[in-house]
Amino acid sequence: MLQQQILQDKAVRNVLDTQQKDGWLLKGIHGYDSHEGAIRMLLEKESILKIGCLIKP
Repeated sequence: MLQQQILQDKAVRNVLDTQQKDGWLLKGIHGYDSHEGAIRMLLEKESILKIGCLIKP
């Protein structure tokens, strides 16, 4: 299942493990090590896995 693939990904786990009590990810708003960067990585990871699932026989 796609959701399980995403949740088992090491990079995704690393980002999700940084979630604060208020829901924010990582430390800042903008930049590499930031909430913005984390959301972008999660969206790109999902897109890559979806494309991979569509291409596989």
